[in-house]
Amino acid sequence: MNQKETLFEAKLSDDSISALRFALGVPIFQVLSPALTIEGKFISSGNFSLHLDIQKYLILESMWFETPVEMIDYWQLSITFSETPKEIKLAPLEYGGFVIDYPVSTFIFQRPASPIVRVSVHEASWSDDAGK
Repeated sequence: MNQKETLFEAKLSDDSISALRFALGVPIFQVLSPALTIEGKFISSGNFSLHLDIQKYLILESMWFETPVEMIDYWQLSITFSETPKEIKLAPLEYGGFVIDYPVSTFIFQRPASPIVRVSVHEASWSDDAGK
């Protein structure tokens, strides 16, 4: 049989796509993460919290899963909005606002704020029928 059978498929949720679309054109003030891995010019983390101009955080999170039948490992991307950054404590200030609480988490601070101008989501796929 020449028809390719798809055993498992995972895509961005409609809520994740809506969050990405809403964030287009919105300035980013900070990119926060509880831990970073830096390899050459690449920075990776299990999650990033983008502090947006609208006083919310756009949370980009990568979660590890296994396919239900073949038990193949894969990473699923999730994008949500939150009032606070993910896995980073904020301490309230008595005159209003918040400060990142100790221990200080890794963060990148950028001024002036730059808006999100384009979003690209890449796809990875593979097949076990190589050479057939």
